[in-house]
Amino acid sequence: MPRTARKPVPGAYYYIVSRPGDGLLLFRDESDCPAFLKILQGVQKRLPSVELCAFCALPDCFAALVFDGSGELGSFMRLLLGRYSRHRSDIYGTGRRLYGGRRFSSLRIRDTDEDLAATLAHISRLPSEGGLVLFPELWRGSSCSSYLGGPVAPVLTGFHRIASILGPDPVSRFRLLLDSPAALPERLAAPVSEAAPAEPRMLPADPAGILARELSLRRGDLVRPRGLEMKRIRHKAFEICRSRWGMSFAEIARAFGVTPAAVVQALSTGEKRRRPQRRGAARQRVRSSGAASGGELPLQEDAGRNSG
Repeated sequence: MPRTARKPVPGAYYYIVSRPGDGLLLFRDESDCPAFLKILQGVQKRLPSVELCAFCALPDCFAALVFDGSGELGSFMRLLLGRYSRHRSDIYGTGRRLYGGRRFSSLRIRDTDEDLAATLAHISRLPSEGGLVLFPELWRGSSCSSYLGGPVAPVLTGFHRIASILGPDPVSRFRLLLDSPAALPERLAAPVSEAAPAEPRMLPADPAGILARELSLRRGDLVRPRGLEMKRIRHKAFEICRSRWGMSFAEIARAFGVTPAAVVQALSTGEKRRRPQRRGAARQRVRSSGAASGGELPLQEDAGRNSG
């Protein structure tokens, strides 16, 4: 028989993760993350009992530590992810699914100082573990800088809860957590984004050279393209590396001699963004074209009825 859905426990901490579908990025460029946080602020005003304690927005993952005060975590996440999917004009109205499988997964964290501090450090280290930046505080779409003495992000409504468990000197304690990884809570050590997978992978020694031979190009032209068309071919090579060998952004960047940010930007701009056409606008154009021709355009069924 089907399993009964678990109800959120009021007054509990949860570690949540949301992933995109195959071949998609959750955040395509630097404009998507601020839009997501703005939507998050609007949802927080509607459901203030769900407090955000820490977050990290990666290109292919969103991880956060939240405090659910009244058991409304499911409604909170459905509202948040639903509004953000409507913001993605390249997905909304096309029949494709932005999120893969379940929209998000949640794991309840024990209400202890050790587990909460370890979860906070785990979320903050995700960009550096994935190879996107060298130091975690350099990643803009993260709450790491807020706990290192920087300005507190407006969406961190549960900042005071985590700051209280870090002790009288929260900045020094948090820096110590980042520099010396502690034991993570149960089932939390599994990678959520660009971390190394559990099973070893066989990666080619020179993926750029292999793809250059397959595309009948010189390796130098593929690594250092000249012209817009050659850059599109290199972007296609990035996609092949992701789909064929499962390479991370950092591994692709090392293979082609570029930065991980350049790989993320290339993969995020692969599809042309277009807003789905509305029926009202199409009908207005038909009416305007009929008026310009001197009369309304007759419908096909009306023409057939009159001829009969």
